[in-house]
Amino acid sequence: MKTDFNRFRQTLYCHKPDRVPLAELPFIDKSIKETYLGKSINDIKTDIEFWQKAGYDYYPISITPNFNPENLQWNQEHKGIITTIRDFEEYPWPKPENTDYSGLEEAAKYLPDEMEIVVSTGGFFYYVWNMMGFQEFSYAVVDNPLLIEKMFKKVGSLLFDTARNMMDFDRVGALWICSDIAYTEGLMVSPSILRKHFFPWFKKMGDICREKDIPFIYHSDGNLWEVMDDIIECGINAIHPVEPKSMDAKELKEKVGDKICLIGNIDVDRLCRGTPEEIDLMVKDRIKTLGSEGGYCVGSSNTITRYVNFENYKAMISAVFKYGKYSIDK
Repeated sequence: MKTDFNRFRQTLYCHKPDRVPLAELPFIDKSIKETYLGKSINDIKTDIEFWQKAGYDYYPISITPNFNPENLQWNQEHKGIITTIRDFEEYPWPKPENTDYSGLEEAAKYLPDEMEIVVSTGGFFYYVWNMMGFQEFSYAVVDNPLLIEKMFKKVGSLLFDTARNMMDFDRVGALWICSDIAYTEGLMVSPSILRKHFFPWFKKMGDICREKDIPFIYHSDGNLWEVMDDIIECGINAIHPVEPKSMDAKELKEKVGDKICLIGNIDVDRLCRGTPEEIDLMVKDRIKTLGSEGGYCVGSSNTITRYVNFENYKAMISAVFKYGKYSIDK
């Protein structure tokens, strides 16, 4: 199926183009991509070839400032490396001018005319709590609000500047921000914390996206019902990945589907342990219930990891080409 970024763009704005698009974050496992393409992927040119041949209408690139990961632990639950104002002031924060954007320039050289680049960055909430440790972060919300304010301002400004800089490059067609704020059952913190420290950065990004006339996509796992209105008010055009175990996608479509595009909802567990026939039926159902009037992109309910069954991944793509022309009987 011919790729066409305008198809993806129209869908993000809740319109109905020629067919339902495919959409995934940049983090499709390399082994899956190489199996699909039938050869090794060791450069951007070949990586673009995979995204095009698999049927995606865009090429994704993720760039995040170097927060000195050698000092960080993955998902620090207790005490992190910044728990006081002094820790904050002495931390070797990344400098915006040191961020490497060369991948955007290289991608633009090889990108087919019918595709555009979707840039992403993330960690607006993650880096704040992970650098502090989630337990220490939670205490500081009450005991040290000044540190919380400084952390969100510092991390937010670094990521905001990165996103804004990426949008100035040629062939950038959309912005995709990744920042988990919820568990399966609900939000990780009170909505008041997010409204005070988190969503204002998204509002600024939404304003810039409107100025540049590019769609704004947001990724967060979990149950987002409590702040869905906030997400929409920030100017976000599409929400990903709409985990089946967290939110009812059909209910979400009925309530806000005219305001925000849905991306994903194909259960990763089924992609791992199901059968191609099950995946085919699942995609058919999602297109029928979520995408029959536009405003839906088929994709996994998180990312395509190395343990996803390749035949199931291929079945998901094939089902989009089979059923995605909006011709399924209601």
